[in-house]
Amino acid sequence: MLFSCAAISAQAQKDITIAPGDTLSFWIIGALDAPRTVPIQADGTVMLPLVGPLSVAGLTISQAREKLATRLRDVPVRIVTQEGRELRIGLRPNEIGLDVAQFRPIYMSGDVNAIGEVEYRPHLTARQAVVKAGGLLRLEFSAANEIPIGLMTQRVRLQQQVDTSTSILQLLAHHYLLLNPDTDLTTEPLLRQIPDLPLTDGVLTQVEMRKTLLEREALNRQNVLKQLEARVDVIESLERSSANSMEIAQSSVERLTKLNDQGLLRTEAMDSARQGFLQSQTRALQAASERLRISLEIARLENEGTTDALEMSEDLLEDVKAELERLQTSKAQLQVLNWNAGQYQPLDEAPRAAEVILTLFRNENGQTTERKIEFDDILLPGDVLNVSLQ
Repeated sequence: MLFSCAAISAQAQKDITIAPGDTLSFWIIGALDAPRTVPIQADGTVMLPLVGPLSVAGLTISQAREKLATRLRDVPVRIVTQEGRELRIGLRPNEIGLDVAQFRPIYMSGDVNAIGEVEYRPHLTARQAVVKAGGLLRLEFSAANEIPIGLMTQRVRLQQQVDTSTSILQLLAHHYLLLNPDTDLTTEPLLRQIPDLPLTDGVLTQVEMRKTLLEREALNRQNVLKQLEARVDVIESLERSSANSMEIAQSSVERLTKLNDQGLLRTEAMDSARQGFLQSQTRALQAASERLRISLEIARLENEGTTDALEMSEDLLEDVKAELERLQTSKAQLQVLNWNAGQYQPLDEAPRAAEVILTLFRNENGQTTERKIEFDDILLPGDVLNVSLQ
């Protein structure tokens, strides 16, 4: 029942003969196997279960059903019941299903937007086939210059490309100014080529967002620098304290050395004084090393902003160069298109609609016939419809 809903109605297929390229669906009511979809071969036969090859080309679907029923009448078929028992029963005509799953397509050529195959359904008109093929290539000519609609569409598309490239270039130029506020745009060869047009709201919004981001990065860098500079102050204080301690320890070692030479001092006291001097010296060296590391980090951060701005400026100029090339290409194409449009002579009369001529090519009895048809004429599977605009 599910398959019969998807299949093409039998009434609609009544007068249509089937042929190679069509696909049929075959099933047996009561059998557990799902319906089988089988194509009609080039020789006009179709391979069906329990039947083998069956010649159906040139028959209507009703005639094909009768031929199949005659072939399968009283043929025993294995049926598995719900209890799992196997039965062999003879088939009756009303238990055999055969339908068209899909007809061969029709073919569109000429002045339509999608040349090629169009899926066929019964009672398809020429008008419906043209719609399925994307409609006519062009419908009318403009009153001003008799320019085809397709040419006008290209002009609009190219103008949009020019406007988009201009907006992108303006955005790049303002980003460059944010990084290099002292720059005069008129002195930069690339930036001087950017059209001077009013900024759009979208460009202004992106410029403000970029400006906010750069200010936030600069503020973060300044905060880190302040913290590092404060750390340097602490380390320098520690260095001075270590230097004082080292001087005191050195004086103590010198005094104790004299006493030791006179035999007035125990060896343990001398060792303790020397150890204290070494510790003071070590702390002084560590402080100096830490101050040097932080000084290098401060220098890196101070240069980072300048280096990043330089690299980003170079990248922006590369982007400007690429976008200028796209802009110049679009302008050149638009210029050529406008020149071509100018070759059309203005019309003195009102706009005229194009005349549509439909030519049908149909295979009948092995011969291809050609004739003019109207939009409401019915097509058949395998027809070729050519659309011409005059």
